[in-house]
Amino acid sequence: MQTKRKSYFDLLRVVGSLAVIALHISNQYFAQTEVLSSAWLTQGVIVTFNRWGVAVFTMLSGALLLPRTLSPKDLLRRAGRLMGTWILWACIFAGFFCINQRPKDRTWETFFSFLLLENHLWYLPMLAGVYLMIPLLQKLTESKRLTSYFLLLWVVFGLALPRCGGFLSLVFPKAVPYWNFLYSSLLIRMPLGYTGYFILGAIFAQTSFTRRAERIIYLAGILSTLYLLGGTILISLRQGSTSSMMYSDLSIPCALQGAAIFLLFRKRLNPRKRSQAFRGLLARLSRWSLCVYLVHPLVLESLRLYTGISAKLFHPLLSIPLIFITVSAVSYLFSAAMDKLLSRVSNYLSPRSKNASA
Repeated sequence: MQTKRKSYFDLLRVVGSLAVIALHISNQYFAQTEVLSSAWLTQGVIVTFNRWGVAVFTMLSGALLLPRTLSPKDLLRRAGRLMGTWILWACIFAGFFCINQRPKDRTWETFFSFLLLENHLWYLPMLAGVYLMIPLLQKLTESKRLTSYFLLLWVVFGLALPRCGGFLSLVFPKAVPYWNFLYSSLLIRMPLGYTGYFILGAIFAQTSFTRRAERIIYLAGILSTLYLLGGTILISLRQGSTSSMMYSDLSIPCALQGAAIFLLFRKRLNPRKRSQAFRGLLARLSRWSLCVYLVHPLVLESLRLYTGISAKLFHPLLSIPLIFITVSAVSYLFSAAMDKLLSRVSNYLSPRSKNASA
């Protein structure tokens, strides 16, 4: 088991959390903006170039956990913590939106409808489910042949085929019901979802890529990003409104974008040679990144509700950077304060004996 801390993991978490913030700010009014206007194109570029956050976060978890020896008890405890965090934050968001949107019918049904509609928290139960698969995934990755076979199934049945229905609806909509029936009848479910990213992260963290392979992966990431942007423009023009069809995390272009970003930080932006002080700061920021991910939509919505500041206040070229700086700063300051508070509470509940060494 590797115990040495990898600084590029920390840097990826920090930059990834910032990418998610930029994505959500840009997406705030993307669907309501006039297609092909300068504001729409600005938002579209930022949304497209920051689609990689969830893919890379899941790859990081796989890179960290798959090489480790973890008992079922450890995995259940980790999954349980994630589920507990999800329930807590889902209740916080549900309460926030119920209070601020002031629904006429304030019943438990209304509360739970808000709870289930809060989108960004889905990542926590998803990751908890993948954690429970780790013993099986570890056995799978012991064989390079089985790993390659699994990833092939994941690309075909988890990334490619689910997207075919959307493209088919553009060129031959009458065939969509038949396609959906055929696809649902295949009944291949295990390689679907985010388990592929988990395995991909472990592979990309351990494999020695040649310079040529590295360049090919970077090129694939760049072309995939351009494909996402171009496809979104063309489909949106065709239907006369903003299309999000291209932006699924479980698609080949998003997977290639995430893989290229992960490899770029490992090989070219790795801060391992930077000063100890810088890497220490990076480690602290990395530790706060999950809380930043959880709280930033609350900060963004509070800005809109209480100050009127949103992405449509000015042209996105001006408003998005200003809001991004504000939301990022507030989210990280809140996360740092929460980390310090929880540390003090933990020390209070489990005080260390001053005479422990006596």
